[in-house]
Amino acid sequence: MSLKTLRTEIQRTADQLRSETTDRISLILIDVVDASEEGEESIPCVGYTCDFALAGKPRRLFFKGADPEPIANALFNHIYRIERAGRIRPVPVLMAAQAAPDDALTIEQPTEGIPTAEHVARLYDALGAVHD
Repeated sequence: MSLKTLRTEIQRTADQLRSETTDRISLILIDVVDASEEGEESIPCVGYTCDFALAGKPRRLFFKGADPEPIANALFNHIYRIERAGRIRPVPVLMAAQAAPDDALTIEQPTEGIPTAEHVARLYDALGAVHD
C-alpha cells in the first residue's frame, strides 16, 4: 500500500467516524489478534503501551491490565487540562502488549479508597510534569 493510499484510507475512516459519532474520540485502543484460517482470536495481553509527551518530554507509558480505558482517559484528560498547548487535542493510541516494556513507566489502577481524579493528579506530579 502506498503512502498516498494509506493517507486516503485514514482520511476516509476519520471522515466516517466524524459523521457517525457526536462524541469526541478520547483515545484509541489497538488489540493484537491472531487472524488464522480458523478465525480471528484475541491474543492475551498484560496491558497497553502508549508513547506520549508530558510537559514536552516524550514518555512511554504502560497501562497495566486488560481495561486501561478508565485510568487512561482520566490521565489524558488531566494532562490536557493542565498542558493545553493548542486548540487540537491529541488522541493517544494504546497498543496491546504481551509483556511490560522495560523502558516504560507503569501506570497502575488506583487502589481502593483513592478517587481516580486524585490518583491521576498524583501520577502527573510524580512524573515531574508539574507547571509553576
